[in-house]
Amino acid sequence: MIQEQQRVKTFGLNILLLFLINALIKPFYLFGIDRTVQNDLGAESYGLFAVFFNFVFLFQIFADLGIQNFSQQWISRQRGSVKTLFARVLPAKGTMSLVFIPVIFLAGALSGYLQEYPLLFSVLAFNFLLNSWVLFLRTVVSGLGYYRTDSLFSSLDKVLMIFLVGWMLWGGEEGALTLMRFVWAQSLSYGLTLIIVGLWVIRKIGRVSPSWTGPNFRVIMRKALPYATIVFLMTIFTRVDVIMIEWLLEDGYYQSGAYVAGVRLLDAANMAGFLVAGLLLPMFSNASRSSKPPVELVRAGWFFLMAIALPLSGFCWWYAEEITTGLYTEATSMWSEIVAVLMLTFVVRSSDYVLGSLFTAYEYLRFLNVSYLIAVVLNIGLNLIMIPLFDAPGAAYTTLITQSLIAIVFIIVAHRQLLHTSLWGTLARPLGLFVSLILYGYLLQGWNTAFFLSASAFLIGAAILTFSFGLLQPLIVIVFPSKGLN
Repeated sequence: MIQEQQRVKTFGLNILLLFLINALIKPFYLFGIDRTVQNDLGAESYGLFAVFFNFVFLFQIFADLGIQNFSQQWISRQRGSVKTLFARVLPAKGTMSLVFIPVIFLAGALSGYLQEYPLLFSVLAFNFLLNSWVLFLRTVVSGLGYYRTDSLFSSLDKVLMIFLVGWMLWGGEEGALTLMRFVWAQSLSYGLTLIIVGLWVIRKIGRVSPSWTGPNFRVIMRKALPYATIVFLMTIFTRVDVIMIEWLLEDGYYQSGAYVAGVRLLDAANMAGFLVAGLLLPMFSNASRSSKPPVELVRAGWFFLMAIALPLSGFCWWYAEEITTGLYTEATSMWSEIVAVLMLTFVVRSSDYVLGSLFTAYEYLRFLNVSYLIAVVLNIGLNLIMIPLFDAPGAAYTTLITQSLIAIVFIIVAHRQLLHTSLWGTLARPLGLFVSLILYGYLLQGWNTAFFLSASAFLIGAAILTFSFGLLQPLIVIVFPSKGLN
């Protein structure tokens, strides 16, 4: 019990720091830089970038093939052997990077994207390779338990982008920003981040001599492959919609740009989920050596995300029109509908961030692969129907449906097979807050007043309700260490 509470306290302290860092940097990048780039370049031009970006993202798995997750898992469990483990994994990572290059260019040629914009496609592929190495090196940082340092590294490329692109937007001559300059700025940011993280790893574990043997490579790839399949299916599950919009609609690049405008808000919210998942995975991996399931840690992560997701999604649902017209110069009612629906997916996807990390740490890899495979088939099938019928909002509805089904399955299986605890104990408080926010938001809509007053009233009321339902338990454990999660 004491060890479990200590894990929750560690989670609470680290997640506070993570949010203090990332809440300042990443939202400013998304809405101060990335949003301004879209407004400056236009929805169609930015939609072109988004389609290419997501297309390359689908094939990023070939630059890693599960090595990143495998490395983080094993370093978390065997921190004393990190140098030996890293020396064995490093050649496998290098080999997969060489595999990625012909794969992505073949895919680009077959799709026609490479012939359409060869330089843009090539630089984006290079950027993804750089980012893949940054993520790989960061597994050493988080695997060794340097969560706060890892949080700094997770934001470093965005800090560099803020300076580089910010100068083009506001410091340079008019028209200094172009799509290619934006992409080249990404290259420089990823490159500098890779150098800095690499130097930290060398300083911490010393110089590593890669240990290459055929049998060792086969063992690593065999163990990493299940993780690779999970990542690949998740990537398709979350990224294919933008590409399908471009393929299925005549004005595909514009529709993709409108859809990505909603995704940007979702990405800002998902920042919380990524931070929680990145922090929980090594903690769950460490806890998996114990016979007692980490029930309190799971609920701490779940409640924390619900305390963010429910008020934020409710706010975007009730005030989607004001939000989109305030952010985007080309916004229409369609853009508002996309935002309202997509933000609801943050609520259900929170189960994926927490319970997906739990399943990964406890090596329920077959279950994860089957679940995501079914979700991918359902997602693509529904998109083929919904996008032609409802344009870009159809993809948003499809995302909400498929991710809701995944959330239900994850919650049931986790409580029955891993946690062995009351399902109601996990769901009661978030459900209570959800119903309360619906009723409160509905009442405010009948209050005929200015947007600022109505929105302020909603946020204040949502904060009070969130504290009333006790969803910020990690913070309570920090302040009152004797209190556990009930």
